[in-house]
Amino acid sequence: MTRRSNQPDKKRGTNLAVWIGGAFVLFMAFSCTAFAVSNVLTAVTSIFQNVQEGPTGQPVPWSPDSAELTIAVSPVMAPVLTDLAGTFTGRGIRTPDGNVMTVHVVAYDPEEMIDLAAALPPFQAISPDS
Repeated sequence: MTRRSNQPDKKRGTNLAVWIGGAFVLFMAFSCTAFAVSNVLTAVTSIFQNVQEGPTGQPVPWSPDSAELTIAVSPVMAPVLTDLAGTFTGRGIRTPDGNVMTVHVVAYDPEEMIDLAAALPPFQAISPDS
């Protein structure tokens, strides 16, 4: 008879372990899902904010719907890229919302270009000379 009385207790302990394990798995699934949803919502919210921010968290000097591109180049490359930018801008290509695309080329010494790029640069792209 002692064997019969031990069987229900052992089965009850196994059932409890299954319930605890299942609850833990459900808790972890809920936690991971909540974490993922939170991160996605944060990313989507930052995309749709009205103010764009640079790497330092300061507002960038151009508007989000700007059709202008300013490229920083070395003095050596400035004449060639200025000619290419003029050719592109002269075509009058428009964005989907009707703005004419314009490319500006500004020449900086390489050291100055790097210093400006590390802060809040007055350009959107860099074309190094090498």
